[in-house]
Amino acid sequence: MTLKKIKELSFDELCDVFGRLYVTENGQSKFDQIIINLNNHKIEHYVYGLMASGRTPKCGDIRLILNSLAYFTFAKAETLCVAILGIQTIWNTNVNTDFHLLCKKDTTSLGIETIIDLHKSKVSITKNIFDRFYETIDGLDQFSKALLFEVAVTKQQSRDYKGAIEEYDNLLSWHANHEQAYFNRGLCKELLNDYSGAFLDFDKTLKLNPRNERAQNGIGTILLHEKKYDDAKLYFLGTLSLLQLRFSDIKDQINFNLGLCCFYTDSFGDAIFFLDKALQINTLFQEAFHIRALSKFKKELFLEAIQDFNRAIEINQNDGAAYYYRGLSNIAVQNREDACSDFQRATELGELAAFEAMVDYCFYCK
Repeated sequence: MTLKKIKELSFDELCDVFGRLYVTENGQSKFDQIIINLNNHKIEHYVYGLMASGRTPKCGDIRLILNSLAYFTFAKAETLCVAILGIQTIWNTNVNTDFHLLCKKDTTSLGIETIIDLHKSKVSITKNIFDRFYETIDGLDQFSKALLFEVAVTKQQSRDYKGAIEEYDNLLSWHANHEQAYFNRGLCKELLNDYSGAFLDFDKTLKLNPRNERAQNGIGTILLHEKKYDDAKLYFLGTLSLLQLRFSDIKDQINFNLGLCCFYTDSFGDAIFFLDKALQINTLFQEAFHIRALSKFKKELFLEAIQDFNRAIEINQNDGAAYYYRGLSNIAVQNREDACSDFQRATELGELAAFEAMVDYCFYCK
């Protein structure tokens, strides 16, 4: 249990957690007796003296007052802790109600000081209420982390990327080394075209886990967006080396990305090589069929290109560019009738170049 995690709770939450543990350990009647015995003129005088002088209630000072009261003279450390937290609560309530002087952070610090100070005086070789308090805070910490992450993921899945980023920001302000939160926030930023922000999040993910292949692939994707194809290839190849023989559901995407890098640098043979691998993994990868068809078109393998355009169109019948380039491939193999049909459909789908192709090649077609 770290001090940082305790500080993440408000003063009321600290009191609530410790109070519940005390009741579980000692019973409600014992807890009620503490509260009753706090209704004492010495305590009241002490609290209002603090308020008049603008001071805060210190754990050591309160212990001196409690030791002068018969009920608390031989009290256990956890009983004194409940009593001191109770007095601090009385003081805090009155100050905020009558004077509005205190912020939550200061109050929390008082509660932390109390619990740590009393814990030091608790001599025990077995697990005690203070140990259980720290374990409970750890549990609350894990619960809050899971809840914040779930809210962020829900917004991300509903495509509220800006809202998801805000939730991941909130989570990371509490849990600064949450690997998956950095990665997911990077994905959201990428989808909002904030490539520099996405790069930083993927890079942070890799610093937390150098073997995170998705973050490595994410950086490669950002470099691909920025047309830094050679640098992107290095990241994608690095991702594949991380995976090696291990199963991963992104191997098809990595090979596709490598194919894109090769295609955009006019290395069409290499592009076909990587796209073959992507399609061996995912036989319904429409974009891979499309880019492989374009690569074959560039290498003047027109009949093979037509076959890949056929598959791309089977999977997505609204791919206007596939119709257009299949039309050009059909022109190259002197299949004008099919070409004109493709140009017609591509034009209907908004491909402006297809209309020009119709004028050039199909002026006699109906």
